[in-house]
Amino acid sequence: MMGAILALALVGGGLVAGPARLPLHRLRHGVRPGVTLAGAPMGGMYRSQVEAALQAWWRQTYQPAIDAGIDRATGQIIPERDGLQLNVGQTLALVMRARVGARLAPVYERVPAAWTAADLRRMTHVAGQYTTWAYGSPERVFNIGHALRALNNSLVYPGQTFSFMAQMPPFTAAGGWKNAKVILDGEAGQGIGGGVCQVSSTLYNAVRRAQLQIVERHAHAIPVPYVPRGCDATVAAYPLLDFQFRNTLSAPVRIAAALERGAVRIRIYTLPPAG
Repeated sequence: MMGAILALALVGGGLVAGPARLPLHRLRHGVRPGVTLAGAPMGGMYRSQVEAALQAWWRQTYQPAIDAGIDRATGQIIPERDGLQLNVGQTLALVMRARVGARLAPVYERVPAAWTAADLRRMTHVAGQYTTWAYGSPERVFNIGHALRALNNSLVYPGQTFSFMAQMPPFTAAGGWKNAKVILDGEAGQGIGGGVCQVSSTLYNAVRRAQLQIVERHAHAIPVPYVPRGCDATVAAYPLLDFQFRNTLSAPVRIAAALERGAVRIRIYTLPPAG
């Protein structure tokens, strides 16, 4: 398979030349006659041509590493998967110094994942946490638990921006939400998903304590009873109001969110501080 890809790159670029037609300059400065790489003929090619073909081969065969993750439903750690790539420099050197008629194999190298399962298991340090207390109708409390379950075990890698609304199921009855008290245009009313803003506000305060960067946050039109004034973060599906933050730490963070005997608890875990 790899040889077929390389042969396609070579022939497509018009780079293959049979030994019988090699000009003297190619014989002196190019790849020696009869050399093959993974079955693809290389004889007579100049160094620049070999390198261009190998770069094309690298692009077509590169397998990126996949960092370790977390199964959102179970909390189980999903192991990382290393990637694989062609080592262009070593393979190029191998081809250019090959003897006449040499049959060569390309040189590959492992691409390690940036974050491993071992790293995630070490994420025991609480960078920030916050607790509010659920109140209101059974439907409202149900919605709070529904939002917390959707949020729990979210993993945010360094530099990534986290969107609260992107984690939530569609705000419909089919999405699992119930009608409960909401604030619409500064007035209390009934709406699908009522109570979810208490979860986004609890997360907002945990994020602040973790000293992560706030990217998007909106205040309610009127004060809410579950957080101090100015510490809320409202969200809405239409028009879209989101709460977003960016992980500015040098390590991933994991969001642990749960409803525990009426307490809406959110903790943000990361690696312990160095030293």
